[in-house]
Amino acid sequence: MNTNFLSESYIIERAKSIEAASDLKAGIVISETHPELTDKLKEGCLKVLEATNCKKVKIASVPLCIDLIYVSRRMLYRDRHTAVIALGTLIKGIDFQYERTCDALYNAMTTLNSSYYTMGRARYLRRFFNAPPVILGLQTEETNEIAKDELEAKAVNIGMQAALSALELARLNQKLYAFL
Repeated sequence: MNTNFLSESYIIERAKSIEAASDLKAGIVISETHPELTDKLKEGCLKVLEATNCKKVKIASVPLCIDLIYVSRRMLYRDRHTAVIALGTLIKGIDFQYERTCDALYNAMTTLNSSYYTMGRARYLRRFFNAPPVILGLQTEETNEIAKDELEAKAVNIGMQAALSALELARLNQKLYAFL
């Protein structure tokens, strides 16, 4: 299996290739559920945003992973971010109602990505085509030790991947919107 696309250097180089990212406005929502893990996700996310010279970054913290939904929606609708990145960690052996929380997060982020400005705002339908991406960077592991080992090995940093996805989709969105 080729894991080159997961490496930190590959993600940083790919992020640097995104043109004119300095005009993007990114919102980051971070869960405080497992701070020793989510802090590393935040560091990775910020490292990618700094590599692209994205200077407009707003960071918000929430107490639980399920609260990522509300603040992401708020950043999307009220603050008009170009991209919203939600970061969190869920540990199956520790977190209460692990499966329900994962399902709720994935379903809510899918809904946010597919229903921007269509909920009661028909006059803004044109903005539907310029909907900013909402990216969920959720680290899910069986145990706390596995999650720590994975982050320390730098095999994969979901925060970096989420930031790269958000930047690439936001830039693509702007290019596609220019044709309307």
